[in-house]
Amino acid sequence: MVIAKLQFDAATAVPDECLDAVDALLELLDTDIKHLETSLRWLDELRIAVVKRDTDAMDTLLERIRARAADYAAIEQQRRALCGVIARDLGRDPGEVKLTDVECCLTGLRKTLLAEKRTRLRTLAERLRSRYQATAGLLADCARFNRLLLDRIAGLLASNPLTYRCDGSTGRSGTGALVDVRF
Repeated sequence: MVIAKLQFDAATAVPDECLDAVDALLELLDTDIKHLETSLRWLDELRIAVVKRDTDAMDTLLERIRARAADYAAIEQQRRALCGVIARDLGRDPGEVKLTDVECCLTGLRKTLLAEKRTRLRTLAERLRSRYQATAGLLADCARFNRLLLDRIAGLLASNPLTYRCDGSTGRSGTGALVDVRF
């Protein structure tokens, strides 16, 4: 959604430069919302591809993520610059200004739009956190299961315990595996 240039509201204590930066920030927040929605789709696609063991789909997904990473990095830089302008105009440190702080200084349509976008971003961020944890759990379980399978197939757990050396390193001897790897 492209925000039309909003007229300066004399009731606000925010300078015109800051309002211009807020308008640009509102547009960037739309981009952030789309990015979070895309990230949610990517996590879903990754989980599906892992369960189906579809390496082609995982490779395609990785290429899409790499292609979009540079674009989103530029958007993050723009957002930091706009937040710096807003913070300066509000007389605050750029690292301290949050959307709620900016929202408190606004009135009318800008305030409403910022509140809606902030709420949407919060909801999407919570969903992303939840799906990320689910995906990370799935991948951790897959890795653990694969490791157990390999250890059982190779016979490493039954006859070849983990040993600790005096220098602090660990290792397993080559005995008990399918192939003796010692010379």
